[in-house]
Amino acid sequence: MGNLEKMWLDIPKEFSEKEELAVAFQEHFGKPWSEVMIGAEKSLSYHAANNAYFAVSNLKPVENVTLSDLLESKGNKKPVNIIAS
Repeated sequence: MGNLEKMWLDIPKEFSEKEELAVAFQEHFGKPWSEVMIGAEKSLSYHAANNAYFAVSNLKPVENVTLSDLLESKGNKKPVNIIAS
């Protein structure tokens, strides 16, 4: 669990090299791609399907807590549509 700090939703699709994506990523988030991205060493085609990136701070492990549990504790009973990989 953590705090959502920043999102990048308007990712250009015309990158021809992974290094171009890495530079744009650092310009957006202020952190080097190679230091913060899981799978940073993988090819551009591996990352091509990503249509959003987000930064999370104060990440803490939790056990036996679901998103539904968190929403209900805040009084939200609406279904959510979140997929992150």
